[in-house]
Amino acid sequence: MKPLAALVLALSALPACAEESLDDLWKTAVLWEVGDNVEKVAAARKEIIARGEAALTFLIPARLETADGLAIRALESTIPVIAKEAGDALRTQAVQGLMAALDSPNPNVRRNAANLLGHCGAAEAAPALAKLLGDKDARGGALAALGALKVAAAVPEIVAAIRTPGASERFRVAAVSTLGAIGGPEALAALVSLLSDPASPVRFAAQYALETLKATDVLLPLLDSPQRRVRLHAIEALGRIPAPEAKDALRKLAGDADRVVRGSVIEALTAMASKDEREWFEKRLEGEEDPFVVKKLEDALAALRRQ
Repeated sequence: MKPLAALVLALSALPACAEESLDDLWKTAVLWEVGDNVEKVAAARKEIIARGEAALTFLIPARLETADGLAIRALESTIPVIAKEAGDALRTQAVQGLMAALDSPNPNVRRNAANLLGHCGAAEAAPALAKLLGDKDARGGALAALGALKVAAAVPEIVAAIRTPGASERFRVAAVSTLGAIGGPEALAALVSLLSDPASPVRFAAQYALETLKATDVLLPLLDSPQRRVRLHAIEALGRIPAPEAKDALRKLAGDADRVVRGSVIEALTAMASKDEREWFEKRLEGEEDPFVVKKLEDALAALRRQ
């Protein structure tokens, strides 16, 4: 037998190479997605997804212990895809495994499980997620999930958590953002009430949420609020939406005794003004003496000239 033929025969007799292990795939799946890694990471995650049941068993709960951002991103890119695309049996396995992980003594596991339930669209997990709002180590994941699932029933619990004495400002702001993500009448009412919160980051988070929801109908009545803070937040929000239907109500405030209110009104109206309204701003400028408001009017006229 020729040497080359003998070598080929010998190689063919060797056992076939085993497929890449889930552990090795995971090591690639959590790499930075830069340069040559982009394709490698995507391929590794795709292969993990293809392993289905075995992948879920590998990932839940052991890989939920991480606090590493790259690993969390990899979890978000694999488990929810399996749950949503691989059939009812695997969705059940994923959701049940994640819900069981909500009771883990490890805070990272609880937080990641909650977050992933949101990504999986597991609305059935809402009651268990709401209970986590009292868990200071895992409630961030619960908020993310409740927002993603738009669980209106959780609004009272979220509001109560926002108003809990000692709750961190960071958590309170995140909870306000969750109300904005959920939307609906109860969330809108809560956001309006938070425009008078003592903490400015909370107030501005509520304002931003109302802007995002384009909540003109609930903002317009606030222009008559006896609370200065609330009026100012409503004025700014209406300008940022922008809400042309609010023009008449805003113009009535252009003569307000409070210089900051007047200036904020001019700024809001500028955002929704057209060239044919230039005369209105010019007349306001003629009768205005406060330097702050004068500057706002001059800026408005400059903006209209650029249109």
